Parts: sequence; C-alpha cells; structure tokens
Amino acid sequence: MAARNNSKSSKGEPNGAPAQHHSGIAGALEDLEVSDDLHPLLQFIVDHIKPLAAGLVVFLLVIAGYGIWEYTQGQAMTKASNELGTILAQPAGEERIAALEQFLKSAPGELKEGVRLELASELADAGQYERAAEAWQTVGKDQGQTFQVISSIGRAQSLMQDGKSKEALQVLEDALAMAGESFYVPLNRMIANAAEESGNYARAVDALKKIAASDESRPQMYLKDKIARLEAQMNKES
Repeated sequence: MAARNNSKSSKGEPNGAPAQHHSGIAGALEDLEVSDDLHPLLQFIVDHIKPLAAGLVVFLLVIAGYGIWEYTQGQAMTKASNELGTILAQPAGEERIAALEQFLKSAPGELKEGVRLELASELADAGQYERAAEAWQTVGKDQGQTFQVISSIGRAQSLMQDGKSKEALQVLEDALAMAGESFYVPLNRMIANAAEESGNYARAVDALKKIAASDESRPQMYLKDKIARLEAQMNKES
C-alpha cells in the first residue's frame, strides 16, 4: 500500500509542527486519516467528522434541555402544591377566598380545576351564593361532560340558595340533556325541588314520577305522597 504523500513530517504535521490531538470520538477518527485503505462508510465519517460531531452536540443539548425543562416543571408544581396547601390550612373565610382567587391566576394547569372547585365550595360555605354560582360556571369549562354536569349541579345549588330557583331549574334542565344515566335520579330530584320552589308544579310532578319509575325499590310511599300534594296544589291554583 503506497504511503500518502501529504508533505507531513514524521510526527504527522506539515513542516514539523507539533501534532494537535483531539479528544473523544473526533480525535479517534481523525487519527485514521493516515490510511488510504478505509472502508467507504468509515471514510465518509472521517471526512465529515466535524459536522457530524456538531450535530451530535446539538442533539445532546436538546436532550439536556428537555431534562432541565422537566426538572423545572416538576419544581414549579411542587412549589405550587405547597403554596396551595398553605392556603387551605388557613381558617375558612374571606382571607382564604381571596388567597385562592389570587393563586388561581398563576396556578399550573394541572391544579386549576381543583382550585376552582375549592373556591366555589368556599364561596357557597361563606353564604356568597351569587359569587359561588359564577365560580361554579367556570368549573369544568374545558373538560368533559361529566365534569360539566357536576359544575351545573353546584351552580344550580348556589342559585337555589340565592333564591333564584327559575335560573337553577334551567341550568338543571340543560345538565339533564347531556348527563349520563348515573346522574338521572339526582338531577331529577333537584329539578323537582327547583320546579316546586319556582311554582312549576307540573314539572316537579313529572320529575318525581320519573324517579319513581326508574327503580321500584325506592321509597314509593314518600314519592306518591309528594306527587299527590303537588297535584293538589296544581288543582288549587288552576
């Protein structure tokens, strides 16, 4: 095999200059340049070692950056969870409500629904039913139907406590239209209450009859008595 004539000195550098060695993969492959008998694939790697190495560095930086991002996100979640725990440890009242409202502005996405639920419950417990109804309306806004039904039940309850039974009835009717079977009885029970309070006795009777028909093991005597009293009220006002 003929030696490569590249005007290098015996130390492998032109004009007798000291050899410059690279460490790592680049250094190992650059040492192979002295041979003309390399496999074509290996020769390609040698010829393109610098761009290949640069690409590897970029790839490693991306991996490292993703790891740092995951770590940062985890740290942020831990900090937010601790902050929420501190808020919930406060006595119930206006200060805790204000703290929850402030925390919700910057809460991580994974915590927002839980914070909204807690805020709505806190407002209802504090007797602030109008604000509670508004808070319930934001719960489950971008979630599935089940979450939206739960939100509607909470909102309707707050509206009824605020004396707005007609509004509550409409919220419950909308929820019933999209609810699954598991919500059928509780929603009809609430509809019966809201309808009775708003003077819509016919709708209340209809809801109670649906509850009675859904399961004969239910306390039929109570339902029949309630239906009879509502029908008597309807006849009285007709």
